[in-house]
Amino acid sequence: TIPDNVTTIGEGAFNYCYPSLTSVTIGNGVTTIGKDAFIICRNLSVLTIGNSVTTIGEGAFQNCEALTSITIPDSVTTIGDDAFNACIYATSLTIGSGVTSIGEGAFNMTGRLQSITINATTPPTLAGEYEFYDSNCPIFVPCESVNAYKTASRWSEYSDRIQCKVEGKVKLNLNNSSSVTISCDATSAITSGEVATRYSGVTKTAYVGDCV
Repeated sequence: TIPDNVTTIGEGAFNYCYPSLTSVTIGNGVTTIGKDAFIICRNLSVLTIGNSVTTIGEGAFQNCEALTSITIPDSVTTIGDDAFNACIYATSLTIGSGVTSIGEGAFNMTGRLQSITINATTPPTLAGEYEFYDSNCPIFVPCESVNAYKTASRWSEYSDRIQCKVEGKVKLNLNNSSSVTISCDATSAITSGEVATRYSGVTKTAYVGDCV
């Protein structure tokens, strides 16, 4: 556990802490995670990055094979080359709204990913050409930014996987120009084309688009 009064984690600070290190919590004072800071911590399965971190250095969490979920907070602007390379068991990736650049190979060899969510409205710069080729899962982005991602340099390679990110509630515009809002949750998910009349407050037939 890195306390809040620490501002920088230096190069190679905890590299090769294997097999003992299993959990890392980075405090809210840290702004920079240095190059190779946690490289080859193969048993690291729980990672919490504080909301003051702006830079994740090159290879910072490379070969952290036990990570199953990777969440980059909104404060992060730069993700370095190979930062999470070879995190081979990761199944979910969430990249915060502040990220402006993703280094080459930052998420390479993460082929078990089932979902990628990117909250940045402006597509971050991709340094590498094959960042997300290892996985074939959907890439969810803000709805207003779908076209921007699909046409952005190097993001266009994944245009068939880029989808609108829908959270919490969906507003449906009906044929008669009226609209209705329905809530989505784990027990009442809606699939493409499903009639939505079973939802409370919906009195007209409505169909849900492919991105929901």
